Amino acid sequence: MIDAIIKSVLEKLDELKAENVKIINLEKKNLLFSKAILATGSSSRHVLSLSDNISDLLKQKYKIYTRSEGHASSEWILIDAEKFIINIFQKEAREKYNLEEVWKR
Repeated sequence: MIDAIIKSVLEKLDELKAENVKIINLEKKNLLFSKAILATGSSSRHVLSLSDNISDLLKQKYKIYTRSEGHASSEWILIDAEKFIINIFQKEAREKYNLEEVWKR
């Protein structure tokens, strides 16, 4: 089931023109989340739109009520979707925090 949900999220991100979308498997690194999705938006407005659309998709189609942080600046929005997380960044924030490298360790 989680794979179908992640597939829907990926399709929505693609439809909304998110850039540099990646999935990181966290099963052996994190007890709370099995996967992380990372995506980049082209502006603060785009990041906010991506976040809102993904949260709406999860709520309406899968009855997953998400929690999120980062809306004030829209530099990096983190969405907690229960079994996985979605990180949506502006380009500069993604480079600064470099989560791909952090989670490799």
